[in-house]
Amino acid sequence: MQCDWLYNELLGTVNDYTERGILEPEEESAARQILKDLQTGIYLAASKTELDLNRLRKITGQAS
Repeated sequence: MQCDWLYNELLGTVNDYTERGILEPEEESAARQILKDLQTGIYLAASKTELDLNRLRKITGQAS
């Protein structure tokens, strides 16, 4: 899934910035939490969209 790729890319950037001393430990922790929250939100939105599509398919009589 594209979300996994983006999450790993952004996490790699956080790791890089931390290793280079650009981010302080508190900033690193906050950035990691933000990324995790974004990933969770995207997964929830994708799940809801899939549920909505399945419901619409049932209503219209289309196979999934």
